[in-house]
Amino acid sequence: MCIDVHKDITIATIRSSNTEFETRKFGAYTSSLTDLRDWCKSEVATHVAMESTGVYWMLVFNVLEEYFEEMNPFMVHINNKNSIETQKINQNLKKRDNENAIANQFFKDV
Repeated sequence: MCIDVHKDITIATIRSSNTEFETRKFGAYTSSLTDLRDWCKSEVATHVAMESTGVYWMLVFNVLEEYFEEMNPFMVHINNKNSIETQKINQNLKKRDNENAIANQFFKDV
């Protein structure tokens, strides 16, 4: 799934088959983002790429992260790279990526 986060709107696209994509628009508030989360669940999304400027990505990330512990959301092109909150998120993502890499290495021959 790919998500483009703007101030007032969030646009998400998911591949429903090898050749078909579905795009939906969501608002920027929690109630609308919960619909996005539910759509992710119904489509069994496991990976999310998010593009955003400023801090608009934070609410989307929090809504998805709260309900999808097994998801691997990753950020693409964050303009606000030096903020403390962004640094914390990136540290957590790196830690989880390292844990996944270790687990994949351990189980690759199983």
